Amino acid sequence: MSSAAPIHPGIHLGHEIERHELSKRQTAESLQIGRMTLYRLIKGEADITVELALRLEAGFGIPAVKWLEMQADYDRWQNQVKGSDLSRNPRLVEPETKSQQELNMLF
Repeated sequence: MSSAAPIHPGIHLGHEIERHELSKRQTAESLQIGRMTLYRLIKGEADITVELALRLEAGFGIPAVKWLEMQADYDRWQNQVKGSDLSRNPRLVEPETKSQQELNMLF
């Protein structure tokens, strides 16, 4: 992951709304969310949920997994910025060998 801050998916949603010249009222109604929720998303103050990602896929044609990846990247970056120290968490399992990783890919 690069050190540049990833864009919040809600901000990307705002760009999509503008690009397609949609009103926020029309967009909120189509996505079946409140206008305040849409405004919070566009400002990067609300998260993209799985349900919303599926609605965005239906509405904009951008795969739900892409919206969720953007959210995960943003959340991971936010966690790093806050300086979360995960090194104190105990390791639950030993790192896998390459052959174990290949075997796990079958499941």
